[in-house]
Amino acid sequence: MSLIAEYTLQTPLLLDALESTPEMMVQIETLHTDSKGASKVMFWAWGDDFHTFERSMDADSIIIEYSCLTEFNEQRLYRIIPSEEGEEVFTYRIMAEYDIVSLHEIGNYEGLTIRARFPGREALAAYHDFCEEKGLTFQIRNLYPEEQQVARGEASGAVHDPHGLTPPQREVLQISLKQGYFAIPRQSTLEEIADELDVSVQAVSTRLRRALQKLLQSTID
Repeated sequence: MSLIAEYTLQTPLLLDALESTPEMMVQIETLHTDSKGASKVMFWAWGDDFHTFERSMDADSIIIEYSCLTEFNEQRLYRIIPSEEGEEVFTYRIMAEYDIVSLHEIGNYEGLTIRARFPGREALAAYHDFCEEKGLTFQIRNLYPEEQQVARGEASGAVHDPHGLTPPQREVLQISLKQGYFAIPRQSTLEEIADELDVSVQAVSTRLRRALQKLLQSTID
């Protein structure tokens, strides 16, 4: 019986670049190998400074090279080729070996949130063992038979915020509202929100300004 697993994965691939741009979000578009067997990853990125992001990819020993393939609506499509070190922690090969199909992968410096189809529990166990062997943090959040997804009429693609907010931007707005940051008089500070999110005050300030800008552009502009 095929299983749909929703899980988080923390991997060193792209980690340096994402840590240098904490507001950057990435969504994996496709993974494949070329005629020589070298792996390639294509992904969309958005939400932070591309210059800093690319400079960090230049210095990352896990990445041999990268290319920006196109730019559209403040998003860039990149292709990266991992080094031998990167190949060691690249989960694509174990997925190909066990016919595991990635349905959706999105994340930031905190890790990827992935939804994937596993042919059965043997494949899931093999994937788990690979992650454990390579020191990757793998945590299942939800697991159910594929028939359950079909019965609910769920699509395999991404679910986008109607206002164009990234998950971290939506989260900072929710917490700010809940803690009374927008109340009069103000009932919380950026420092308190930063403690709640376990990020820097600067990251909260930047994330909040960009979230409000997107929300205003979507509803007023």
